[in-house]
Amino acid sequence: MERLFCKEVDPLVSVLKDWLRAEILRIPNGEVKPLLVIERTGKQLHPRGTLRRLLTHPDRFLIGDGEIQKDYMAGLSGVRSRSAGLDVGVKIANNFLKGFGVNSGIESIMSGATTVSFSFSNVYKCTFDNGMLGNALKYQTIDKGNPATAGFFGNSDLLVVDSIITSDNFRIHVADEDKVNFSGKAAEIENLFKASATLKVEEIDKTTISFRREIPLPFAFTCVKFDLDEAGRIVGMPPARQLPVFGAPTEYEKEALSDGVTLLDLDW
Repeated sequence: MERLFCKEVDPLVSVLKDWLRAEILRIPNGEVKPLLVIERTGKQLHPRGTLRRLLTHPDRFLIGDGEIQKDYMAGLSGVRSRSAGLDVGVKIANNFLKGFGVNSGIESIMSGATTVSFSFSNVYKCTFDNGMLGNALKYQTIDKGNPATAGFFGNSDLLVVDSIITSDNFRIHVADEDKVNFSGKAAEIENLFKASATLKVEEIDKTTISFRREIPLPFAFTCVKFDLDEAGRIVGMPPARQLPVFGAPTEYEKEALSDGVTLLDLDW
């Protein structure tokens, strides 16, 4: 895990962490999907596949992708993070771009910049209705004979991703217009990213580079903790609470996996 940006309140992080109780991925990852199961042992977080595959009666788990609710997040789309120093900012940007399918670093085009900030556009929250999820788990048990579930009958917590936050547009911003001027480096920037099959440079101006990916990618998620008995029956879920967002539905209490503004890694 690594720290994100600075000590002061960050407008982008505040919405994700304080309002939505979401965890921010250090590297966006398309494998993070609703109903992904995560085993937490101490500070280690190991994905264990989808919930359906870990149940004793997967055929009775009558919930699927068709029940995912997709909501546009106006409070996140276009919101710019607080500026980070160049070294930290470049590291964060390179990790985000790696998740979006680009291995090229941006160091060569950042000469002259002193700070870097970021934003995501076209942000959506994809989630299962928590009540529907609870009903679907009635009389279900975790398959004790599946080796992937062994830790849940020991000292590990069973966490389930109940929502992901996705975007197909990632932007890098600098404040040093006269020293950087991305517009004057347009050919270099286009050449740097032309080999990517998944990410395209959408727009370049003096202080901003905008990237677009054909398929939206999760860059944050929320999860809830399930309680099991010795037989593997799901006997407890978190209490419901109202998210501090106007008009938001009541949802199960989210499980915190990191402190403050830490970016999260899963141990795949």
